[in-house]
Amino acid sequence: MKVQKIQLCANHHSYIVIDNDYLPVKPILRFIRYLDNCDKSINTVRAYAIRSGVYGSVEKINKHMRSLISKLDLDFAWAALQ
Repeated sequence: MKVQKIQLCANHHSYIVIDNDYLPVKPILRFIRYLDNCDKSINTVRAYAIRSGVYGSVEKINKHMRSLISKLDLDFAWAALQ
């Protein structure tokens, strides 16, 4: 995941988080839009975008690890039955 600065109009910019396919991550995009609509500081919006991207990456890794662990548990249980 990557944080990308975007230009919204002539004197206003914001940030979005994009995934490995260069598509915006929708839940994070909605949260960043909420912060922007609440007139939060651009530094606050940027910080939340960075932290959200890191959190999203960690969650993706954790999900992958959980699936690997469950597969290993099934393989171990299958081997024990043989």
